[in-house]
Amino acid sequence: MILRRIVQGCLLCTAAVVSAWTPAQQDASRRRMTESWQKAIGSALLVGLVSANPVYADQIGVEKEAPTLYTGETVEICTKRGPLGACLKTEMRTETNDNDKAKKYFRDPAEILREKNAVLRGSEEEEGNALVEKLKAQTETNKEKNRLAVERRTFENGQSATFGPFDKQVLIMNTDGKTFTLLANPQAMRLKQAGFIGEGRQFVKQPTQEEIDQALEADGEGLAGAIQSILRGNS
Repeated sequence: MILRRIVQGCLLCTAAVVSAWTPAQQDASRRRMTESWQKAIGSALLVGLVSANPVYADQIGVEKEAPTLYTGETVEICTKRGPLGACLKTEMRTETNDNDKAKKYFRDPAEILREKNAVLRGSEEEEGNALVEKLKAQTETNKEKNRLAVERRTFENGQSATFGPFDKQVLIMNTDGKTFTLLANPQAMRLKQAGFIGEGRQFVKQPTQEEIDQALEADGEGLAGAIQSILRGNS
């Protein structure tokens, strides 16, 4: 209303001034005035429309849940129905009166996740225990091997100190790697030639007591006869 009155007042003032012009000038002036006022009114309306919708910067990009209608199902439950299915009695929903039959077909995801985690933890513990036992057994085996290797090296190094080059006896390690057999030098040489003793003064094949006794005394044919005698005894 105020804008309209302002426009009308301006038009009356303009009409008083234009009345002194020629008809052609008056027509041209009216057209220009009409176009100018139309543009001004359009701009004013556009500004009014834009300013009518305020913009809240703090609400841009904020996620909101879609509005839902309240049905009351989470609060009340129907405990009695009529012949046609109409609810005759309602009560507050509790854990005791909740008769939702779908619950027995659906399991709590948290419970399923807990069971899976328990199974995984049990598998990891079993695998871990098996690995620990395997490592322990391997450690014991390596420990025994290392001990025997140390004893063997100690024995080999101590041979020169215990039995000199002119000594008549020598110690030979048995195949178990723990015990030794004391042999005379000729006896040990015959057993070595027969294939019982390998490198490092150790039995590669454990001879019997009879074979050891046979190697102690050579046959009449000398060393070759002793070897052949041992071989014949083995056959």
